[in-house]
This record gives sequence, C-alpha cells and structure tokens, in this order.
Amino acid sequence: MAQGKFAGSKGKAGSTQKSATRQSTPRPRMNQKQPKPANRPAPATAPRPRVPTMQQRIAARQRLRQRAARGFTPIPPPPARRPAVAAPVVAATAATAASVAVTEREQLQMELSMVRQRFSSLEAAAQLSDLYQAIGHLDSRLTQLPLELNELRNRGYIHAGQLEDQIAAVDEQWDSVRPQVEAALRQQVGQLNQELRQVSLQVARVSVANRAGISAANTAVSALSQRINAARNTVRGLFSSLDNNIDQIDDNMDRLDWMLDQFESSKIDLRNTEAPLAAADAEWHQNGESGPVGFLFLTDQRLLFEHREEVATKKLLGLFATETEKIQELALEIEVAHVDQVEDLEEKSGFLGMGKDEILELVLSAAAPVSRARFHLKEQDSTAWAGLLKRVKNGDIDDDRAEEYIDEAEEAAAAAIAFPTQCPNCFAPVPTPPRGVTSVTCEYCSSVIVAVAGPGAAQ
Repeated sequence: MAQGKFAGSKGKAGSTQKSATRQSTPRPRMNQKQPKPANRPAPATAPRPRVPTMQQRIAARQRLRQRAARGFTPIPPPPARRPAVAAPVVAATAATAASVAVTEREQLQMELSMVRQRFSSLEAAAQLSDLYQAIGHLDSRLTQLPLELNELRNRGYIHAGQLEDQIAAVDEQWDSVRPQVEAALRQQVGQLNQELRQVSLQVARVSVANRAGISAANTAVSALSQRINAARNTVRGLFSSLDNNIDQIDDNMDRLDWMLDQFESSKIDLRNTEAPLAAADAEWHQNGESGPVGFLFLTDQRLLFEHREEVATKKLLGLFATETEKIQELALEIEVAHVDQVEDLEEKSGFLGMGKDEILELVLSAAAPVSRARFHLKEQDSTAWAGLLKRVKNGDIDDDRAEEYIDEAEEAAAAAIAFPTQCPNCFAPVPTPPRGVTSVTCEYCSSVIVAVAGPGAAQ
C-alpha cells in the first residue's frame, strides 16, 4: 500500500486547516500524550476485548455529539441597571458660605464626589455581569470542544481517548452544576439590589456640609463593595474548578495543534495506520553533551529525530554569516519496540546552575541503529515523554485509539506476523516487520518480500 506523509489511519492525508474557534497560542511548554506499542502482535484468533472503558468512551462521544448539535441554553441576562437616585440639590446660601472655610468645603466636596463615584461603579458591578459573561463563555467552549477535537482527529491525531473522557466529564459536570449557578446568581443579584437601594438613599441624602454623613456613606459604600466581592466569589466558586479544567483541556488541544504542525512540516512519512503522538524542540546529544538540534517526534510505533538547523556556509571575517543553508533531514529512526530502558532526568544548567534541562535517556536493543540515545527536550517535560514512551511500549496507548481506527490497526498487525520467517528466494531469516509495513527487502539477496495469506512470496 502507498504510504503518505500523514497516512495516520485509512491513508488520509493530514489537513492543514487549523481551528477557527481557537486563537493561536505560544509554543507549548509541555508534551503529554499517550502512545502506542510498535510491533504489537495481532491476536491469533479474536481481537483483544476493549473492556468497559471503550463502551464508556463510545457513550461519551455520543454525548459530545449531542452537545455540539444542541448548542447551549443561555442563562437569562442580568437585570437592567436600576436608575440611580438623584442626590438632593442643596442651595448654598451666603450664611453657609460664610460659616464654612473655602478649603474645608472643597475637601468635603471632593470626598463626597469620590463616595458617589465609587457607588456609581458599584451599581454596575452589583449586577454581576462579568459572571454572566464567564458562564456564556463556558457554555460556548463546551459546545466547541468536540468540534475542535474532531478537527484534530481529521488531521491525524486519533489517540484522543483520554481527551474525550475529559471533555465528556466536564460537560456532564456542567449539566449538573448549571442549575445551581443560575439559582445562586438570581439570589445574589436580588439581595445586592436591595442593599443597593439602601446605600443609594444614604448617599443621596448626604450634603457637602455633613462631615459625619459623608463618613457614614463612605463606610456603607465600602461594605457594599465587600458584599459584592463576596457574592461574586460565592457564585464563581460553584464552577471555578470546572472552568480550570476547561482551560487545561484548551492548553492540551493547543499543544496537540502545534504538534501536528511540526509533523506536517517535517519530512517524515508515516506508515499505514501509524499515527502521531508528540513532538518537541530538542537537541540530540550524540557525544553526551551536545549535538544536532531539531525536533523529536513520537508516533504510536517510532521515535524519530529530524535535524533542522540553519548553518552558515560563508562568513565575513570569519565571524558574520553572509550565506546560510537550511538543513532538514531525518537523522535517527528508532522502533519503540527496540527501546529497552527509558529514564527522565533534570540536570542543572545556566548561571550558577539555577536553570534545569529536561533530559530523556534511552537504552536500546541490538536491533536499533544506536545503543543509547540522549535528548535535551526544550520547554517540555521529560517525565511526561518517558511515560508516553512506556505506554507505547506496553500497548496501553491502543486503549486511546478512536473506535473507527481500531480494526485497521489490528488488521495491519495481523499482516505483519503473516510475513514469512525465511526469505522464499534464499531462505535467509526474515525478522517480523513493524505494523503497517507492507513489504520488506531481504538484506541478503535483495528480494522484495510481501505478506500473503499463505507462505511468503518474493519478487
């Protein structure tokens, strides 16, 4: 079968369309995704049971489709602002002007104006409009997340099982919390309106000549401000954890979007049924401390390092580059099945060792092109990468594969073990090829060997 750059599953090319609903963000600082085991033996008879987790995921995906289809029911808008009570106009008589010093009167007038300005700002704040907007944004995000996840899947990211679980969980949580939020909003806004009326009358009755009245009004306004903040915190506390969970999902999806960008700009050709999992800006420490820079990629079968660097080909006075050349080439390709040990490290770096480098170290089998590999991951977590590699190695990543892509992976694994163990032409031993590889070349006689239903065939 033909192999494409983004065959992913079913040989589909990855779309370059980006999410229209999510703004671009800085490059991710962390990479956490679940991988898949390379060379996972296909079941000899029936496929491995998908356990209740798959049934739960199917139900969760149905729920997300329903959410995307129905949209959301908007919470009623906050009540209109109540007209402010006009302050009484106090006529300034000649006797009053004479009894109060000009400077003292100006000071009191300034204090009274500040009290009235503070109260005016609280009139708007008491409607808790910011909470209505936050809830509307949350509703909108829950509607868009399934659509954005589907975009990532269409681009080749098909191991979104855990992400689907997270989205379904917050959607279900919001359905149960939303009535409480609505009731709390109505209650708090109603109580604040009553307190507003009381403070409004107190502020309106104060005259510039009443120092004690100004002080009392200022105290009442301060108490009202504290009461508004308390009401806002009470309502927000009902959904703040859910809001944080959605932010984390957003960050995760932005990271996946960036990861797919790097795969699409690479020179990596994915095998049939092979799918991308993670990418990181990295340096391959070939001599233990330094080496070529580029990007480290992880799929559900392979770990690959692509050298990407712009080097000077001509310099002025031996210092300033006048001509450069861009290098982009696949420098290292490792089957995850050939990874024997994975270790994540944090090493001190920078001035006085105040910084830290995220290091990923691998010990590889004899079948790998190198015996050891060491990578410095930039702005990503080596512990997360180590965990992801282990999930690919032991096959747990398969549990996160989208249901519509499960059968083709199992069929490809079955085809891999259908290869002959000996070359039909020269009878040399033939190692079992990785899943998704449809033909191999005998290293002894150069015959092309393909898997067939019966014994192997050489061409």
